[in-house]
Amino acid sequence: MKRRQFSRARIEREENCCPDVQTKAANKMAGQAAKKAAKAREDAANLYYPIIFGVNLIYVLYRGLWCFRTFGRWQVFGLAVTSTVYYVCYHGMLEAAKSGVGGGAYFDVFAVCVAGQLVSTFSAYGTYIYMLVPGYYACLAGYWVFRKLGGWVRSQQELNASEEPSAADLKRQAKKERKAARAPRVRMR
Repeated sequence: MKRRQFSRARIEREENCCPDVQTKAANKMAGQAAKKAAKAREDAANLYYPIIFGVNLIYVLYRGLWCFRTFGRWQVFGLAVTSTVYYVCYHGMLEAAKSGVGGGAYFDVFAVCVAGQLVSTFSAYGTYIYMLVPGYYACLAGYWVFRKLGGWVRSQQELNASEEPSAADLKRQAKKERKAARAPRVRMR
């Protein structure tokens, strides 16, 4: 008992008289967290930047130099859009890595963009892969609308059904009433 009180008193004394120790420890921990965040951001940059550079290099070398007759204004426009998407996703993934969370939607769009650009390098049908992103968001929007509409339809059905209870509901209600009418049981130990 005395030992426990001694340790509590000691802890209180250290907390009250040595705020510099706590501040130094907190600063050290904050510094470590900042170092970990910077390291995570650097690792993410070292991973994603070569992928972006490599995919764009392959696309420009093959489509722009080897197949220069098929490299028209739509391909240049697609390269500009893809580069913009890469820029936004790259910086979003770096910030996500810095804060310690996954890339999330940025990584999903990045992966679709890389796959679409690689396939469109060798085929004209690769641009259809880019349709996955707006298609996915259209599917989410449709799900949201039908969920809201479905909730309204269900509530209307419940209103109509609540007017006349079913036989099972009547049976349950009668059972609850019988149970409530019985005297409460007292447990003896």
